[in-house]
Amino acid sequence: MTRPRLLLVALVVVLPVVLSAQSRRPNPGTGTTSTNNVPRMNTTGGLSRVEVSITSENSHPLPIQALVEIGGIGGGTVQQTYSDPEGRVSFSVPSGKLYQLKISGPGIEATMVQFEVNVGESFHHESVAVKVRSEAKNTAPGGTVSAAMLNVPEKAHAEFEKGMKDLNAKKLEDAKKHFIKATEQYPKYDGAFNNIGVVDMQLNDEKGAREAFAHAIEINDKNPDATKNLARLKIQDTDYAAAKELLVKSNTVDPGNPDTLVLLAYSQLKTNQLDEALTNAEKCHKAEPDAYPLGHLIAGAVREKKGDLAGAQKQYETFLKEAPDAPQAKAAKDGLARIQAQAKN
Repeated sequence: MTRPRLLLVALVVVLPVVLSAQSRRPNPGTGTTSTNNVPRMNTTGGLSRVEVSITSENSHPLPIQALVEIGGIGGGTVQQTYSDPEGRVSFSVPSGKLYQLKISGPGIEATMVQFEVNVGESFHHESVAVKVRSEAKNTAPGGTVSAAMLNVPEKAHAEFEKGMKDLNAKKLEDAKKHFIKATEQYPKYDGAFNNIGVVDMQLNDEKGAREAFAHAIEINDKNPDATKNLARLKIQDTDYAAAKELLVKSNTVDPGNPDTLVLLAYSQLKTNQLDEALTNAEKCHKAEPDAYPLGHLIAGAVREKKGDLAGAQKQYETFLKEAPDAPQAKAAKDGLARIQAQAKN
């Protein structure tokens, strides 16, 4: 069965270009600090994006991948995942609640911290310092910690933090100046180049953004945010094969990130990797409540193309239940109309 092209075109429109800014290296010190920062992606309803930055006691990135669990106070694991090479993880959770983080792994002492996500808080950042045992300091899965990450000078880091503050305050020109100064202080600062690209996109300088993202990846091709940001632009260009390659890299470094999985699933759909697209589309909305209903829309498109009309109908209906007022709702309704029309034939 050939599925009408209309739905595929509609899906291009609905994929959000929400770029990922990086807040890589927490301020020196141990324990935890809580700040508002730049959101990695938009959330819906009463959800908050919680980003956790984990460092050793001397403020360096962890030399190992840590298991990070987030649960509500009183018991019950909400979500769990492993930190990326820079010691970062992110979760989508309901706001207005108290949470507990548990961080564990080989070579580090298990650490537990508690924090509150305020009602209406769309983004929440936690910095956690853990104690690294001596045997883990020089090893990590797949190799040692990047020398570039360990060697960021304090002056460069200070400029980066100023840039993050201005970016959060929507002072885009000022933010860009600080990020540029950070790269002048430290030319291998891939996180700063990524954030220059984020600012350039908000300033409608797409050419500059592409160059900045590409340079960040040239410095560190395992930077999950830069690879994902450039992939978004590749999708915009309809270069789905290139987007898919970048998103696979991003997902390898930051596995299971639902934002990445949505984009990867769409790129796989467009390159006719239907089984892979379906798997990733269904992975991205497993958390409760569902912060990524777009995964249902993509899963519906895949199932419709594969001839699984009952499965497609279920996915479209689920999407409309979770996001009835979303701009993408028409694409789901059109899909249901096609399925109903075929059922009458």
